[in-house]
Amino acid sequence: MVLLSSKESQLLRTVNGKRRIREEIMARVNTLMSKGKVANVYFTDFIIQ
Repeated sequence: MVLLSSKESQLLRTVNGKRRIREEIMARVNTLMSKGKVANVYFTDFIIQ
């Protein structure tokens, strides 16, 4: 949540922006995992205020 709250809403409105966020989430989570890796991140909903 901290990662997403630091992003501008315009970034989350574009396909490229969502791709960049997805990649950043995967990279951050993968650095925390000792075994295995996250293969993908799926967004079901976005609520932008």
